[in-house]
Amino acid sequence: MEEGSEEFFKNIDRISSLVARYESNETDHGGIWFDTEDIEDICNYYINAGNYSKAEKVLQLGERLHPGDETMPMIRANLLVMESKPEEALVLLDQYPHKEDYYWHYLRFSALVNLQRTDEAIAEADMVVMLDDDKVGATIDVALLFAETEHIDLAISYLERTEKSDTDEADKKKLYALLTQYYGETGKYEEALAYTEKWIDADPYSVNAWCVKATIELDCDRYENALNDYDFALAIDPQCELALVTKVRLLCLLSREDEALQVLDDMAEMTAYHKHIGLMLRGDIYFMKGDYRKAHSCYYKGFNNQFFIVDSAHRYMECKAKLHKWRGVVSLGKFLLQVDPDDTEVIEQMADAYFELKEYQEAAKMFRRYIKLAPDDVDILLRYSGLLLDMDEMKKAYTYIHRAYKLAPDISQTNLLMAVVCYLRGEDKRMYRYYRKACSIDKHSKALFFQMLPEVEPYINGLDSIVRKYEKAGVTDIDRLLFEKK
Repeated sequence: MEEGSEEFFKNIDRISSLVARYESNETDHGGIWFDTEDIEDICNYYINAGNYSKAEKVLQLGERLHPGDETMPMIRANLLVMESKPEEALVLLDQYPHKEDYYWHYLRFSALVNLQRTDEAIAEADMVVMLDDDKVGATIDVALLFAETEHIDLAISYLERTEKSDTDEADKKKLYALLTQYYGETGKYEEALAYTEKWIDADPYSVNAWCVKATIELDCDRYENALNDYDFALAIDPQCELALVTKVRLLCLLSREDEALQVLDDMAEMTAYHKHIGLMLRGDIYFMKGDYRKAHSCYYKGFNNQFFIVDSAHRYMECKAKLHKWRGVVSLGKFLLQVDPDDTEVIEQMADAYFELKEYQEAAKMFRRYIKLAPDDVDILLRYSGLLLDMDEMKKAYTYIHRAYKLAPDISQTNLLMAVVCYLRGEDKRMYRYYRKACSIDKHSKALFFQMLPEVEPYINGLDSIVRKYEKAGVTDIDRLLFEKK
């Protein structure tokens, strides 16, 4: 292990030990002692974890143990910035000026950039880089914060300025990686690719560099280039999951499923994890080829509660649905909702499965869960409304159909279901108005309406006949005449 890595892990162990000692004495700190460096490290631990209330308690302890020590205001300024109180941080920092301290300037920079006082933030960023002995590290810190606050152009400017200076190869690799990322995020793919080339020249055995280059090539629709890049990544690390998964899926996208299968066949000694991944990917390939039975067999062998790909798990559920294995859809869905309780795709598939199993109350629960997460999904609102109509829940059905109609008044489905509800409520005039609007949007609406309400066909046909006569005669205000006549 390199000396730098040893120091890094030693520092992690030291901070973990400090936090454990603090938490074991959290209720009574009367006899406990931490020096200022300890207090700063424990505070930063909680700040990085987003636990600002704990950081505040540690800071208060530090202020009691070290009254008047100027490290404490620096810690508090950092905490104020992280708590989105940059104005208060600036006031505090101005009370304790340390103009030769790069960290004081960094805290001012953090506050100013969050306040969008860009010119002042740039001046402080320059001071940070000038005063810090680690020029590359300081530049990266400044660039990261500029990027986080949507000043990516400034982040790029600082990184390029340092990249052109006399820095060692290890530092250049860090700069190339960030420049690749930021140019990619701004859609400047050629510039991003130019830096990936530099990155690869500096570190030709970096799997990450080859995978990033492949991703950018994909963004440019250069699929063959991307496949070549993934080949390089797999040559370096045959078990690189990102390269393996993306290459197989890219081949499927290009309708080269047989090549994708060959990639999996050629995989040499695989760990148990990669065997499961390989089987899931094989299932994806057969699924895309429409061979659901083979796909299901691969998914069945490959799926494991520890080793799985979420996208493949979704296809596994869909595969079960294609084969009408509804109970299996429910079982798999319950597991996946433990992984992500807000996965709307899984929730929708479970609602469909419960409906097919005629477990309507469970289907209704799933639809309500989906609607809570995505209240403006018109398709789901209409499907839930249809279920409520089947369950004779007229009042609830109308509520959801009306909500869908307000979101999408100009599609045939919302008008058609409004017509159905109005008919069931005995509101013939409104029913006919919605029915006619649905038919004007989609000519197939008439047949669909009669399929839902076959008993209404003679009545509607009679109304249609009268309307045609009125229209031929140039009569206006047809609705009033039509329903007065009735």
